[in-house]
Amino acid sequence: MPKHIYRAVSVEDVDREELIKRVRAEKRVVFGCDAAKESWRGALMTPSCEVVCILSWDLQQSHRVLDLLAALRGAGVEVQVVAEPTGTYADAFAFQVRQAGLDMYMVSPKHTHDYAEIYDGVPSQHDSKDAVVVAKVHLERRKPTRWPALSEEQRELRARCAHVDWLKQEYQRDQGRTEALLARHWPELTRELDLDGASLPGLLAEFGSAQAVAAEPDRACQLLGKLSRDLLGKHKLGRVLETAKHSLGQPPTGSERQLLQELGRRMQDSRRQLRDAERAVMQVARDLPAMKLMRDCIGPMTTAIFLAFIGDPRQFSSARTLFKLLGLNLRERSSGKFKGQLKISKRGNSVVRRWLYLAALRLIKDDQIVRAWVDHKAQRSGGMKMKAIIALMRKLVSALRHVANGSPFDSAKLFDVERLKRVRALPANFHAASAA
Repeated sequence: MPKHIYRAVSVEDVDREELIKRVRAEKRVVFGCDAAKESWRGALMTPSCEVVCILSWDLQQSHRVLDLLAALRGAGVEVQVVAEPTGTYADAFAFQVRQAGLDMYMVSPKHTHDYAEIYDGVPSQHDSKDAVVVAKVHLERRKPTRWPALSEEQRELRARCAHVDWLKQEYQRDQGRTEALLARHWPELTRELDLDGASLPGLLAEFGSAQAVAAEPDRACQLLGKLSRDLLGKHKLGRVLETAKHSLGQPPTGSERQLLQELGRRMQDSRRQLRDAERAVMQVARDLPAMKLMRDCIGPMTTAIFLAFIGDPRQFSSARTLFKLLGLNLRERSSGKFKGQLKISKRGNSVVRRWLYLAALRLIKDDQIVRAWVDHKAQRSGGMKMKAIIALMRKLVSALRHVANGSPFDSAKLFDVERLKRVRALPANFHAASAA
């Protein structure tokens, strides 16, 4: 293929009349775009896959591109604009395309990456070639995918859910940092107080070290009582003070103590912000029909995030489609006599997948049937519990379609209780009503 096919022309230098004359006989053209932060490329391609021209423009020149495409449509040519959902770079242009009354479509970056070498025999990728390949892949597809146009309500819910997810991740990172420092300076504390509770961060924010607590035990007891709302018993308080007096940890320096105090304050602030953000999500999501049906299965917050980023499960024809959207579809890499292991693709929404994982952990903790099934499957997998948890996530996704249609979530229907009894994962006298 000749190299000059990828030569781009600035949108300022395009002869509009000549371009319209070249494509007037076509019923439609595809304008494949390579999205970028500043410098864009767009390839105009006919249904016969002939590249008419490749345009280059800066973001500030987008209006000129849209005027050109509108002129083509005015000449009786159907114009389909296509781009990859590369981060958020293409969202503003897609909005302008829809505002101009043009059809906006999307293609998968994975598809264009794989097709790059097939198209011209060269594995390299660059802006102009990518624009051409985007248009080509769109023409090859039997069912083109329209660019999603979210309603204001969906965007509001998605933004609030994203805020919760960011706060949750930051909170978990601070927990990890705190746990690591406590392992050095006060390793016994996490055995007595939960990292996810209010007492441990508050105690660290005020005192910062075991030595400071041991020096003022009465004030520490008063503070713990206030933080726990007097739910910590005398024995628990006594054990905390005992660990402070006889800690095996390395006494922190002044700066190390300040760091622990800062982490305690950060965790307190994060907990407060996270609670406020979750309330804001519930204000938007609580009246959604699917929320009331799905919350008993995966919890209210996970349900809200699922509805925000994936949508109502009832709109999908099969669980397999949901698996792909979540990156939970299985793939195998095999060659000749070698048969590889099945693993999830992870080519889906990582936010929803992460929250589904947390929902699965909660279900394992709270539901005896689920816990027995996961333990038995992990044992059959050679002790690999993560595989069993992923299998549980897939089962939950399959169940969501039925739950959203009005069937109450029941783990006894999702798992074969009688079989679990036969393999002794559950007691022989177990009754499903006592599962939770």
